[in-house]
Amino acid sequence: MWSDEDCAHWTARVAEIYGMDATISGLDGEFDLNAAVMVNGQFTGVLKIMRADCDVSFVDMQIAALAHLAAGAADLPVPQVINRSDGAALGHIPDKDGAMRLVWMLSALPGRQLGNHRPHTPALMTQIGTALGGLTTALAGFDHPQLDREFKWHPRTPHWAFDALDAIEDKDLKSIINEYFYIFTDRCEPELSKLVARPVHCDGNDYNLLITASADGSSLGGIIDFGDMTRAPVVCDLATAAAYLVLDQTRPIEMLSAFVAGYHGGCPLSETDIGLVWPLMMTRLGVSLVNSALMKQQRPDDPYVTISEAPARAFMLQAASWTAAEIEMRLRVATGMDVT
Repeated sequence: MWSDEDCAHWTARVAEIYGMDATISGLDGEFDLNAAVMVNGQFTGVLKIMRADCDVSFVDMQIAALAHLAAGAADLPVPQVINRSDGAALGHIPDKDGAMRLVWMLSALPGRQLGNHRPHTPALMTQIGTALGGLTTALAGFDHPQLDREFKWHPRTPHWAFDALDAIEDKDLKSIINEYFYIFTDRCEPELSKLVARPVHCDGNDYNLLITASADGSSLGGIIDFGDMTRAPVVCDLATAAAYLVLDQTRPIEMLSAFVAGYHGGCPLSETDIGLVWPLMMTRLGVSLVNSALMKQQRPDDPYVTISEAPARAFMLQAASWTAAEIEMRLRVATGMDVT
């Protein structure tokens, strides 16, 4: 949580290091500190204050990826790095307690988080899918050693959550999650090993997508948070986003179909990809629910760590009677593939 002292400290550092006469207010974050930078009442940037042990290479990956996108896909709604007054993209700055923190800044993007926006429409889901698929296409050719790092949310290594499943107290929910964890091990993992891994954003959840509203309807204003970038099959990126885009929807499969159709338009999918979407989505939601259960024990007063828990739980229970074959058929129709 941000205190008045934190805000005052970083306001002074922004003036000193970035030459900005700004005010600072805290934003949500799982591991790092984020702050809105306001200049003359306008949301100008997001100050990123990394965890104390953050590897410089981890931030360098994100900066390099954004530079790659700016050079080759300037139409994508992603942030740009705001350099310091000395021209550097990042540097170490002491926090108010004297600990050195790696700090950088990104440009602000318009809109509010999809999770706080209504209504959601199939047209909006298609637009989001097209943009995320286009982002994956634009990242082709990008490379960085940090793409191959291990981290908690890597879509190909959710096994830590399998071992922590007892953190789920609801027996019905636990049984559903366990079923999809078995499906991941028995079916998804072998198939993923045969697919080409490529650079992907892999965190298109409903709080990393910014939506703008106008008289003409809602549209995608921004894709943020490149901290979960990795190297993985394309379907992992799609399924990660899809897992959250179906939550709190009256007609979730209609929204899913629109999203997948859009993604296919931005980055062509294979029949194998389509068959993996549903089990990978459900695996991701299971991992998210296990994580929420564990984080509630560690940070009981932080609502951010359980932000998706209730809708994810409701969706998994609702979808328990649906068949993977039915979902796959709907997705094949949405992407113009043969229905067999």
